[in-house]
Amino acid sequence: MLSTASVDFLSEKFLKPPLSYFGKSLLDGKKEYSARLLKMSLLFAMRVRAQSSLPAIVQMRLPVRVASWLLDSPRIGKTHSAKRFAGHLLKQPARQGVVAAQSRLGQLLCRDCCTPRDRRFGLELLRQAARAGDLQAQLVLGRHCCESGPLEAQQGRYWLEQAAAQGSDEALRLLGCLAVLS
Repeated sequence: MLSTASVDFLSEKFLKPPLSYFGKSLLDGKKEYSARLLKMSLLFAMRVRAQSSLPAIVQMRLPVRVASWLLDSPRIGKTHSAKRFAGHLLKQPARQGVVAAQSRLGQLLCRDCCTPRDRRFGLELLRQAARAGDLQAQLVLGRHCCESGPLEAQQGRYWLEQAAAQGSDEALRLLGCLAVLS
């Protein structure tokens, strides 16, 4: 159950106007609200915005922002349902080439999915985001390639060097560890 403050925060941050249906608030008189109501409201708002005349890149920001908030939340981000919902929100923007969505969905699929097919899809999304210059994608992809074995170590070194060129201290540390192991 989400608290009133969480729902108010989400509705103010992501939904304009606030959660309402024909002028009547959906949240009248209740102290706690289910994640299902919030999910339905956010999906409704995304559909309304998708039909608007806003440019496509602006329409893709809402699902990426909501998914990022869900995954970055200390309590909510650890639950399976939040990860699943965030993955659902990120899928369409990632397919349309939004780099932040590709990076977050790729990390999510590589870290939390069990099937090899999902991991391959996650790695491909990470490669696309890394090619576009996303620091986190380069770092995660470099770390993954280095852990995969000696055949992919060269590719891992390349991505870690790209991340280090953007100022990542962790990439520099991992490159130092690779130099010691070589």
